[in-house]
Amino acid sequence: MILMSPEPGRSIATGVLAVVVCSCGGPPTIPLEPADLKVISFTTGLPLPDGYTIRLNGDRTGHLDTNDSLVFEGLDPGEYTLELSVLPADCRVTGENPRTVTLVAGNTTQTVFQVRCIPPNSGTLLVRTATYGNGPSHYEIILDDGLFVETISNDELLTLFPVPVGTRSVRIEGVPLDCQLVGANPRFILIREPGSLAGTVFKIHCPG
Repeated sequence: MILMSPEPGRSIATGVLAVVVCSCGGPPTIPLEPADLKVISFTTGLPLPDGYTIRLNGDRTGHLDTNDSLVFEGLDPGEYTLELSVLPADCRVTGENPRTVTLVAGNTTQTVFQVRCIPPNSGTLLVRTATYGNGPSHYEIILDDGLFVETISNDELLTLFPVPVGTRSVRIEGVPLDCQLVGANPRFILIREPGSLAGTVFKIHCPG
C-alpha cells in the first residue's frame, strides 16, 4: 500500500463550514439624518408691522421680521404645521396659513409667507402714459392737487399707493402745445373699496 502525503498547505481532512447566526430581534435600525426648515417672509404695502411670530406645530416659536428668513435646524423628517401669527388687522397672508410642510431627511425645505398690508380705507391707483409721435421724455402726474406728485416717462405704468377710497382727481402736466391729449384732464377715478385697484391711461398724440 502506498500512502499519499498531503500537498503542502492542504489538509487531508475535509473542512467543515460553520455558519453562526445571530438572532438580535431584526435588522439594525439606521437613524435618519435630521432635516432643516427655512421660513421666509416677504411683506409689501404700508404700514409695515414690527414683525411676526412663526409657530411650528403649535408649540415651538420664533420671531420673523417683515422681510427676513428663519431656519429651524435639526428636525425629524416628516410633516409639520407652520403658522404665521401676530398679524396686524390690515395685513393678510397670501396662501394657506397655517400650512403643512413635509421635511425630507438630509434636506432643507423652504416655504415663503407673502404678506400684503393695506392701510385702512385705501387702495391702489394705476396711471399709464402712452405717447405717439415725437413727444417729451416725461410728464408729471398730480393726484388730488398734491397728495401725490410723481414724474412719469412718456410710456410707463405708475403705481400710486396707498390712495384713500373714494373719487380721486388725477391730472397730467407737461404735455406740449403741439401734442393732443385724448380725454379729460383732470379726470376723476373711483376707488370703490379698501384693497381695490383703479386706473386710467393718458394717451398723447404728438407730431412726427
